[in-house]
Amino acid sequence: MSRVDSIESIDRGRIFAQDIFVCLTLLKSVCEWVCLQVGQFPRSGRSTSSIPGDMASAPGASMTLFAFAGEGVHSQTSDLSMVRRSPSFASCAAALANLGMGMEDVLREGLGVHAAPFSVIATTVINICLCDTWKSWGYEPDAACGHSVGELGAAYASGIYTLEQTLQAAVVLGGTAAKQAGAMLHTTASLSQLAAQLAESDLALAAINLRLVCKEGPDDQAQVTLCGTEANIKAWLVKDEKASMMRPKHPWHHPSYAPLLTDVDRAALQGLAATMPAGRGKCRFVSATKAKELHAVDGEHWLAWLSQPVLFADTVDYLARASGPLGSAACTVIEIGAHPVLSAMLHSLKPSMQVSSMCRDQSSVNWMLEQRSALPTQALKAVLSKLEVAGRLISDLPFGVQGFTSVQYPLIAQALDTCFPNLKAFDLYRFQTLDALIANYGRSAMPSILSAPTLPVSMSAAVLGIGLVLPPTVTSCSELWAALLKCDNAVRKVPGRKHAGGYLDERAFSPKRDGSVLGIEAAEAAVIDPQHVLALALAARCFEDAGQEAAAEAFAKPDRCGVYLGAWQEPPQVAARTPSAYRVLGTSLSAMASRVANTYDIQGPAMTINTACSSGLVAVNAALKDMRLGVIDYALVGCVNLLTDEALSDDLARAHFLSPTGACHTFSAAADGYARSEGGVMLLLARDDGIRPCRALVCGSATNQNSRRRPMTAVDPTAQERVIRAACADGGIKPSEVAVVECHGTGTKLGDPVEVSALAATVGAGRGSECLLTAAKMVFGHLESAAGGLGLVKAVLMAQRRQVPGATVAAVNPAVAEAMSGASLRLPSAEGAELAEGAYIGVSSFGFAGNNAHVIVQVAPNGRRMPFIEAAEPALAPVAALAGATQPVRKPEPVQHKPRTDGPGNFQPQHGRRPELVWASCEEICEGISEGNKTEIPIFELGIDSLGLAELLITLESKFGEGCVSVDEVMEDPSVSAIVSLLLSKQSKSIVESPSKQSKDLEPASPLIAEGKLSMLGGVDVAEMQRSSASAEPQGVNSWVRTTHVGSLPRPSGTPSRTSSPSRLMRASIG
Repeated sequence: MSRVDSIESIDRGRIFAQDIFVCLTLLKSVCEWVCLQVGQFPRSGRSTSSIPGDMASAPGASMTLFAFAGEGVHSQTSDLSMVRRSPSFASCAAALANLGMGMEDVLREGLGVHAAPFSVIATTVINICLCDTWKSWGYEPDAACGHSVGELGAAYASGIYTLEQTLQAAVVLGGTAAKQAGAMLHTTASLSQLAAQLAESDLALAAINLRLVCKEGPDDQAQVTLCGTEANIKAWLVKDEKASMMRPKHPWHHPSYAPLLTDVDRAALQGLAATMPAGRGKCRFVSATKAKELHAVDGEHWLAWLSQPVLFADTVDYLARASGPLGSAACTVIEIGAHPVLSAMLHSLKPSMQVSSMCRDQSSVNWMLEQRSALPTQALKAVLSKLEVAGRLISDLPFGVQGFTSVQYPLIAQALDTCFPNLKAFDLYRFQTLDALIANYGRSAMPSILSAPTLPVSMSAAVLGIGLVLPPTVTSCSELWAALLKCDNAVRKVPGRKHAGGYLDERAFSPKRDGSVLGIEAAEAAVIDPQHVLALALAARCFEDAGQEAAAEAFAKPDRCGVYLGAWQEPPQVAARTPSAYRVLGTSLSAMASRVANTYDIQGPAMTINTACSSGLVAVNAALKDMRLGVIDYALVGCVNLLTDEALSDDLARAHFLSPTGACHTFSAAADGYARSEGGVMLLLARDDGIRPCRALVCGSATNQNSRRRPMTAVDPTAQERVIRAACADGGIKPSEVAVVECHGTGTKLGDPVEVSALAATVGAGRGSECLLTAAKMVFGHLESAAGGLGLVKAVLMAQRRQVPGATVAAVNPAVAEAMSGASLRLPSAEGAELAEGAYIGVSSFGFAGNNAHVIVQVAPNGRRMPFIEAAEPALAPVAALAGATQPVRKPEPVQHKPRTDGPGNFQPQHGRRPELVWASCEEICEGISEGNKTEIPIFELGIDSLGLAELLITLESKFGEGCVSVDEVMEDPSVSAIVSLLLSKQSKSIVESPSKQSKDLEPASPLIAEGKLSMLGGVDVAEMQRSSASAEPQGVNSWVRTTHVGSLPRPSGTPSRTSSPSRLMRASIG
């Protein structure tokens, strides 16, 4: 009979810390093995080596004992998940149905009640199912024994009984035990003295559990169980301080049972007779009623079992003999029952390893897998080596390396489910090999990173301004919030586009229109990456949203402000129709942040970060770290994404990344890929002073990289867990304090469940209230490199509003629901939810190459909460006005002029077009220079910089021929009139225009040309200039060119250099 209370009183610490016991046993066994090697072994106990686990010197020499617990070990809180998952559970239910019983009725009436007959049947069902689970994992017993009712399980494990016979025996014995009520107790006593005491009482010895070796007192001390009437048991408890009441409600193994049996009862016991079938298996049945091995049982055996004490101590001694069933081999003990109670009784076996199957108030799945991880793995690997998926065996290599695709991962999970209960397809991204599954699946979650001390307010960043452009026409925070509340899908099909996407309407962003307002000249605008223009537009909107005071503070110390931008796509590489000096710089991602910094004279760090979809949050992390290091006080942080490359969309669709239904169905059963979108956001962050009103606070961030993946794009839930924990620690909080997480949530079948599983292990663990999961991609699609930035802006608006927008998912992805089960996570209702003051919001973003980022946002205190103003769409302010220039940038309306045909000073068609074309070319590069007579002013003072000069020379070469003018010649006198003179003085055939070329290159005339003001250049008649032959090269030419992009071009003294071509100038200017 199992004695729960007695064992708990002696070995309570072991029950609740089974792993500690296993480790101590392992250490002890190692010491004994070392002693054996040097010829010094303890005298007491078995004279055999106890080599732990895989350290056995002879493979396969270790013997395995299945030890079955008896009555009194289960409780109403016992988790039966592993019992229900057993390959035998359905068979047990069918067998009980044949006996006229329902499985659920048995469990409901018997579990934790400890009254016959149902408790006996429930105990037996549990033991059968756990036994067969261990067997299905490859752990076959060499011997089996059981305490009290556990003897039925041992008879089943050895093969004497079939499953149906075992349950039939449980029904018969349970019905017999129910004939009389009583009670039981556990105590420690001298066996010789106990006999005299029991002679004076109606109590009886029910079991000898463990013989003790005592330094004082009688040498026959033992832990025993007594049984009798409840009144006599209570009377004994009064006089015996060592005694404790037990749970069973019957006097199990009391001699009074024999007289109570009727002929029907005896016939039923005789019907339980069975013999070990030949060839049934290697397992040997050791009876605790007889303390020896049996090959058959009959009615007399079970009558003795009912009315005689359990000789469990003698049974263990029998097993420990060199001639016993276990021989002299190292022994592994697997205790089978609803709670570990036998380990102290089995200690004299000196097992090399001892594990149990269940533990009260613990997850049976996690407990059993945790225990299994302590055992040698050969048996389990032998089972796994026979499993097939899609017609092939699963090897030890990573699943991705074996050629399995994400589509086949559900099949792998299904095949492995028996050995790895509740395994989901997304778990295979966490455990990429069979070895990783065996070693770690189901084990305790990674311990949380200890919370760092609360950071001072100066270590957070206050959000002062937001600029945004989102599909299709969202350009303000109020419009964004309205879109989030409405939940309309911004992804759509547009004319001229092959794939559905979240495209920007021209009303929200036009590269040509916005570039003109933002100071980008026509020649540069023709070749610039529109993402550069978008970044400038976002910066302008952000500064305007922050207000003049905040912008002025940021500009006041330009070296204390930085620019951190995220972007990942360069414009598609197509053959350029015309050469341009602006193309290299204008299409370079590396120049994007520098362009913004240059425009606003920001002199702190400026960097463009490309980690694909996580670029935006990685940029935030870089800015926050620089702010904490004291490098900057302000940061302009943002990210952009434009869908300019249709071929990339084709490739993504071909690889099945894109949603055929044109939406990001985040968390939904309809998840089928993601929808690409374009747009961008920009935030102005300031080192928090604890006083300034702000939208929200950014208080923590972290980035990391996935572990080695095959393929590299495979997600890594463990890395996601690490980055979330690290960001929380960076913000001085525990993951359980996060109230909302704005998820990466791309809307893929496996990606969403993987992410939710990582959240379940972090923000969803160890908390009371539930953490809400949201995803902006449900509304706007996947903005790729700008996705994390959009998530951050949404988090900031949630913090400012103190509200979580509602969301409706018609049917949740079953894998997402499974990942959320058991964790404090949920999706917001359609009505949304409120956020408290100081609440924390997490934002996740993961790059496809494994770059992960997480940011923590905090709701600002009440006194610092910036009001949410429902303002109209902000106008795109001119750059110069925002940057504090005395005169805003003004773009004149284009002026159309008709060339005059009268007047003696007009150029002839074959010659007069040169000044006109030179002037028009200058206007292409820097508009507005046609006001006033500026023919003698150096072009650099007109706003044409070094790249503009290179562009001018390229343009002139395209019109007048290669080598028509050199950099050195222009630098000698960089005015329009001088350039015209140079062109007219050239007599080489290479610069003579053909009539077709002249008509093709006709450009609108400038006002000065149209009015005939260039008929005389510097007092020299054009015809005379045409007749002259100035073939000599200019002497002492300075070809130094400044590489800045603003202001005039200084000309310091220097030595002459050789003539520079436009390409050389372009290379020098970007050098």
